[in-house]
Amino acid sequence: MRIGVDLMGGDTPPIDLFEGVLHSLEALNSEVEFIFFADALSIDSIRSRFDKDLSKSKRLRFFQAQEIIFMADAPLQAVRSKPLSSLVLGVQSLKKDEIDAFISCGNTGALVAASTLFLQKFPGIRRPALLALLPAKLGPVALIDVGGHVSFKAEHLVQFARMGASFQQVYRNISCPSIGILNIGTEPTKGTSELQKTWDFLDTHKSGKMRFVGNIEPAHLLDGEVDVLVTDGFTGNIILKTAEGVSAYILGSLSEEDRKSHPISQVEYPGAFICGVDGLVIKCHGNATAKALGRSVEAAVLFLKRDLIEKLKKSVVEE
Repeated sequence: MRIGVDLMGGDTPPIDLFEGVLHSLEALNSEVEFIFFADALSIDSIRSRFDKDLSKSKRLRFFQAQEIIFMADAPLQAVRSKPLSSLVLGVQSLKKDEIDAFISCGNTGALVAASTLFLQKFPGIRRPALLALLPAKLGPVALIDVGGHVSFKAEHLVQFARMGASFQQVYRNISCPSIGILNIGTEPTKGTSELQKTWDFLDTHKSGKMRFVGNIEPAHLLDGEVDVLVTDGFTGNIILKTAEGVSAYILGSLSEEDRKSHPISQVEYPGAFICGVDGLVIKCHGNATAKALGRSVEAAVLFLKRDLIEKLKKSVVEE
């Protein structure tokens, strides 16, 4: 397995992210190797500090980038104007089958844009989406979309529901995942016209591969009523960041020992997965710690072992 890691564009220094991967290297299968995408200055700094580790490992390689996409950059413009950036080079390497998975802590919009532009979309999928896992009473809830796109139509949300269900079938081995729509009330007439159309379609078109339970209010997000919660990227991103803020507040009141192992800790869950493109792309939080990056690496290895992309593609096409 060849896992590409973008060390640039996030809030965490590249050398710290590299060290996080280095610490988890021994715990991973010996067949896993890493290709790091970074600029010359970062690569030189890493080589200087970790010379001994690099000299004795053939599982660590570097791909030098000439440009960096920053958080403040306009996503699509940055992807087109910075073809030699670490983010674009990473996605391109995935397209060329030079790596099997790509992980980035950089600009979310740019990563989604690059993945949409350079990787083939699943047949019938018009808009890829970001899927993130949230802790819930009965197991992780797949929240989709959490920042891929801020505008949406009912057909997009229906496709999100199908991809989310397929993900939970593979990730949690749930034969018929339950699906809910994030809304301001449980009645079918609540929310925007597009949300109402989504409700009508999912309620009318029954499927043996997913079970539609209706609208879910934010207060019941973590009750475990559903395996997949469908929403648009704007709302989903706000929900995700609000949950992160609340969990950080709660964790701040706990002892250090309890804080490390608490199930709502952000670092216990991998980054968001881009659903709908023919390639394994994981987006870590911009300020992801080395441990959080390690969780995403573990998720990438698991997804590759379970052949997630091919199973998702097959499942979506069969719908």
